[in-house]
Amino acid sequence: MMKSQLLENVDKKELPDYFRFDQQEKLKEYRKNGWKMIGHFCSYTPEELFYSNKLLPVRIFPKFAGNFELADKYFPAYTCSFARSSLNALLSNEFDSFDGFFISSNCDTLRHLLHHFIKKYPTRFIPDLIIPSKVYSKQSEEMLLSELLRLEKNIQRIFEPRNGDSLGSVVNVYRENRMLLKMITELRIRRPGVISGRAMNEIYHFNMWIDKETANTKMREFLAEVKCENSQIPDKPKVFILGNCCGNNDIIDLIEDCGCYVVNDLLSSGNKYFQDVPERSTPMETIASRLNEKITCPTKIITYSADRHQALNQIKEMIKESRVDGIILLNQKFCDPHGLDRPWMLPGLKEIGPRILELESEQDINNSGQIKTRVEAFIEMIS
Repeated sequence: MMKSQLLENVDKKELPDYFRFDQQEKLKEYRKNGWKMIGHFCSYTPEELFYSNKLLPVRIFPKFAGNFELADKYFPAYTCSFARSSLNALLSNEFDSFDGFFISSNCDTLRHLLHHFIKKYPTRFIPDLIIPSKVYSKQSEEMLLSELLRLEKNIQRIFEPRNGDSLGSVVNVYRENRMLLKMITELRIRRPGVISGRAMNEIYHFNMWIDKETANTKMREFLAEVKCENSQIPDKPKVFILGNCCGNNDIIDLIEDCGCYVVNDLLSSGNKYFQDVPERSTPMETIASRLNEKITCPTKIITYSADRHQALNQIKEMIKESRVDGIILLNQKFCDPHGLDRPWMLPGLKEIGPRILELESEQDINNSGQIKTRVEAFIEMIS
C-alpha cells in the first residue's frame, strides 16, 4: 500500500488491509488448529491463563437486535442495555459456538447475567474468579494470586493437557500486544487524525478477538507504515473520552464526526482494556499485579477513599499526557457503578483544566441526534 493510499483509507476511516477478517472462517481455522473458545466480558479476565492452555479468550460484544424482547422476560426495563443485549444474544443462541464463558466478579447485573449463562449451558466451562473490591494493596494482590492459582487448577482439571505455550512466553506475547497498542495511542496523541475513531475501533476489536501472535504481527506492520505517513491533517480540537459505553465504541466515531479528534480514551472496551504494569518476579504475579494496579473499574472501589484517590490521580495523569482541549464523560444509562463514580470523579477532573461534557447513551446509541447536537456545541466552545 502506498502512502497516499494509506491516507485515503484514513480519510475513509477504514483500514481494510490490516484489521478486517471473516469471524466464521477464522473460527473454523482455530478449531482446525486445536483451539477452544472462551467468551468473556471485561478487562478483569486473566486471558494469559486461558491462552497458555490453548483456550482462546474472545471479548463478547453483543449486537443490538432492534429490541430486547427475549431479555425483557427476565430483566426489567431499567437494567443497563449492555446486560439486556447480552441476555438477548444468549437466548437467541448467538453464543453456541463457545466452549466456555468467563465473567469476573463484577456488578450485580452481570452476576445475574452469569446465572443465565450457567442455565443455558450447564455442561460448559464457566469458571469463577473473585476480584477483591479493595484494590491497589498488597493484600488484594495476594488474594488475586491465590485466585489465579485456583483458576489454573480448575482449567487443568477440566481440560486435558494441551500443547499450549508456557505461561511465561504467553505473558510476554500479551505484554508486547499492550506495548504495541500503547505505541498506537502515542501516535494518536502526537499526530491527531492519522488514525480515525472508526479505525481505532477496528484495532480494538481485532485485538480482542484474534490470537495475539497474529495481532502483534499485524500491528507491527501497521505501525511501520503509518509512521511513514507525513501528509498534513486538518487542525481540530482534541478530546479525551472516559466512562462506560458498554462495548459499543461506535460512539467514538460519532463524536469525531462532530468536528474533533478523539486522541485517547479510557473505556472498558478501549484503551482501559489494554493497560499494563511492569513485569514481576513470576508470570502469575505479573498477571495479578496487572489486575490489581491498573486504573480500576468503579465496581472495585466502593467504599475506600484512598483507592478512589489513587484511581483519580491515574486518570488525571493520563488526560494530562494526552494534551487535550476537552473531556467527554460517558455514562451508560442505568449503569449504577459508573453513575456512582461521577460525584467523586467530576470535581477532580475539573481541577486539571479542560472543559468537560457529560453524555448518557445506550447500547444502540438511540439518542445519536441529541449527542451530535451537544457535542457540536461543546466542540465550538473549546475550539
